[in-house]
Amino acid sequence: MVRQFVRRVWVVWLLVVGVTGALGAPVGAEPGAVRGVDDVGGGGSCVAPEPHGFSDVPTGSYFDVAVSWLVSAGITTGTSPGKFSPSQSVTRAQMAAFLWGNEGAPAQLGSNGFSDVPSNSYYADAVTWLVGEGITSGTSPGKFSPSQSVTRAQMAVFLWRVAGSPEPKGPNGFSDVPSNSYFADAVIWLVGEGITSGTSPGKFSPSQLVTRAQMAVFLWRSSCLNTPVAITAGADHSCALKQNGTVFCWGRNGFGQLGEGTTVNRSTPIPVSGLTGVTAIAAGSVNSCALKQDGTVFCWGYNGDGRLGDGTTTNRSVPTAVSGLSGVTAIAEGSAHTCAVKQNATVACWGLNGSGQLGDGTTTNRSVPTAVSGLTGVKAISAGSDHTCALKQNATVVCWGSNSNGRLGDGTTTDRKTPTPVSGLTGVTTIAAGKSHSCAVKQDATVACWGYNGNSQLGDGTATNRSTPTPVLGLTAVKAVTAGEAHSCALKQDGTLRCWGANGDGRLGDGTTTNRLTPYPVIGLPDVAAVDVGGSHSCALRHNGTTWCWGANGDGQLGDSTTTSRLTATQVSGLTGVIAISAGSEHTCAVKQNRTVVCWGENGSGRLGDGTTADRLTPTLVTGLTGVTAIIAGREYSCALKRNGTVACWGDNSFGQLGDGTTTNRLTPTLVTGLTGVTAITAGSDHACALKQNGNVDCWGNNSFGQLGDGTTTQKKTPTPVTGISGVSGIDAGVRHSCASKPNGVAACWGYNGSGQVGDGTTTNRLTPTLVTGIAGVASITSGSSYSCALKQNGNVDCWGNNAYGQLGDGTTTNRPTPAPVTGIAGVASITAGGSHECAIKQDATVGCWGYNYNGQLGDGTTTDRTTPTAVPWLDGVTDVAAGGTYSCALQKNSTAYCWGSNSSGQLGDGSMIDRVTPTPVVRL
Repeated sequence: MVRQFVRRVWVVWLLVVGVTGALGAPVGAEPGAVRGVDDVGGGGSCVAPEPHGFSDVPTGSYFDVAVSWLVSAGITTGTSPGKFSPSQSVTRAQMAAFLWGNEGAPAQLGSNGFSDVPSNSYYADAVTWLVGEGITSGTSPGKFSPSQSVTRAQMAVFLWRVAGSPEPKGPNGFSDVPSNSYFADAVIWLVGEGITSGTSPGKFSPSQLVTRAQMAVFLWRSSCLNTPVAITAGADHSCALKQNGTVFCWGRNGFGQLGEGTTVNRSTPIPVSGLTGVTAIAAGSVNSCALKQDGTVFCWGYNGDGRLGDGTTTNRSVPTAVSGLSGVTAIAEGSAHTCAVKQNATVACWGLNGSGQLGDGTTTNRSVPTAVSGLTGVKAISAGSDHTCALKQNATVVCWGSNSNGRLGDGTTTDRKTPTPVSGLTGVTTIAAGKSHSCAVKQDATVACWGYNGNSQLGDGTATNRSTPTPVLGLTAVKAVTAGEAHSCALKQDGTLRCWGANGDGRLGDGTTTNRLTPYPVIGLPDVAAVDVGGSHSCALRHNGTTWCWGANGDGQLGDSTTTSRLTATQVSGLTGVIAISAGSEHTCAVKQNRTVVCWGENGSGRLGDGTTADRLTPTLVTGLTGVTAIIAGREYSCALKRNGTVACWGDNSFGQLGDGTTTNRLTPTLVTGLTGVTAITAGSDHACALKQNGNVDCWGNNSFGQLGDGTTTQKKTPTPVTGISGVSGIDAGVRHSCASKPNGVAACWGYNGSGQVGDGTTTNRLTPTLVTGIAGVASITSGSSYSCALKQNGNVDCWGNNAYGQLGDGTTTNRPTPAPVTGIAGVASITAGGSHECAIKQDATVGCWGYNYNGQLGDGTTTDRTTPTAVPWLDGVTDVAAGGTYSCALQKNSTAYCWGSNSSGQLGDGSMIDRVTPTPVVRL
């Protein structure tokens, strides 16, 4: 039987902008004070920033929220008191100040070298930072041209470079962006990240000057797209809406209410399949719904009574469109019915109607939307278990459906099949319908509730039912209220929470299981932006973009990777805002969107870079490291490539693999000596290599088998050139060998060759690069413990070397001293090699793995070795994959990181040391 539970919508709107602009930076003589940034952008709230206070920024304009975010982040204070000057074009000086401010205004030393940048100017440090990070070299020798206006093309390039010049994927779709232009790659990246869709269909307008309004939107989008902006709680599942319009759900999934295509419970957030452009979400008892930008609604989960609105009673494990419904502005979920407010301020409902909760004058279930009788002028809607309430534009409230215990608030207990006014209630700003009670926030910021009160969910100090509104005791300065099965919570204007009612499982978040007859503070949860309550749990979204839940957790509805109930708020798992990830032997590192690095897992020799040698089960910040574009995790050390082309390393240094001229271990990053102009890095067991802008390769560290490629077996503590190879386009290092690919499609390897991993048809070690035999058309190369693989330009993969566990993917376990095709996989976009397993991202953004699987590192739900590629279940939208010693990690387009396999040192980052045979989210910082 479907558990009967109430749900109403928690509609937190998401501004979706079809910007007519590119990126811009502040204008005016002085762009305003700047301060440090956090991982959701310049320190401001991506969720609900405070009003900006500018008279020239219209409420509801495409740049309104973006400007509020800029101000709250401390990036700008406007051009003059009360003015932002949104139409003013952006100069290079202002752009520099905005970009620098968005990075946290890092302190600068030294000079930028430009004669037209006065040392005491407001933008001097910003320009010095741009130069130091390799983002610009000026407009001509010794000149920065600070007063020159910035075009959309130029700003695209600046933003792309600040992001680390990530490799573009796919076309940009603009007829005015030539494929060979200097800004083409930057525009492709902007479009792919959802930062812009151009100025008009098929047009980017690269020569158009950037305005301050446009710059605000671009900075806001680039910082906030992956931040959760809304939360909703069902009976035993929860969902979150992200700023980029995607939805994640977790918890019970028996009827497909998580929307990811299965009925498997999830204790951590998982993306809803194929759902984008969402502006609001609502969770019912065992189903969920989403409102899209185009005014349509999609639902999924249980459908036995037609609550999905698709004209059937068939359950759906992925989103399905509600039939014949458009122009919707808000949605609400009851226990077994759904309602929508339309642009004309009318309401339509569908689903179970046994008590008249659809408001159409009948008790007939409806599997498609039906109009609520005689209801107009509606501002908001909320649905309970078997009743519904609407807030009208005149600030009064009407309700209909079941009236047991007086939940309709009309002074009776008579069911109503059409809307009836709530008695004596005026001046209402928001409403919430619980399972069998209702609440309203009034214009004076107090709260009144009515209906069933057996668990004191009305907050009036009694357990007496009320058939008309009664004030909640001692509650003032309230911003919003939410009502659940047997408890209620209120968000106060100061960002704190108060809850009351049933508390047997800790759903009130006060650290006890004691029922509360009046509001009681939720412990340790400040700065809350939104709250919602479920059947026996509660969830809140903070202004910093983090999500927190508490209460019952038997189905994983708290999303903290466990099924343990929590008496106080616990953060929902899922490391987001990641742009690159690398897996070492027993540790993992990731680059975040703000260009800092976090690492987790084994920390012997200081390989996590946090200044200690303590293992970490969840991500920890690498000390003093900013401006990072790429990360590589070696066996017991790590290295990072910075925007300015330098490299820093930390951890074990027994063989000089940190490249600092010593063999002293480092607990925090130290610069590799004399190395500049680097475009890519790779790390083997005890050696590292760097690809330089001139196409040459330098290596350092252990050289016992010639893996440094300098013609010797002498250890090197600083970078040394690889002999006899130039014009290199890609590099990768195995445990004791190294490989390189060239633009002409050939590959060369060197170092240890005991299993044929050099690929020259022998097992003879090579001290300098030797061509891989019988392969052409190589696009990239990767090296495992004792084998190598090449991705070919036609999307196929060849491998060679050790094949004891099937890691060559040719259907056998026979070693190959020359390349052999991987069986049954085509259309590959990228590859990565682990200790004895390989993973590939296909062009459809799915992942396949093969080889050794003792710890579940193939992610297919088993521990069975695979001699040919096997798909990693449900993992799609993948942009990066990293294979470690005996585990793997993947990064999705939404910047969420997942890992699977061995977890003996916490290298999966899920807060445990339990091996995982399928992908599990990395716990958020």
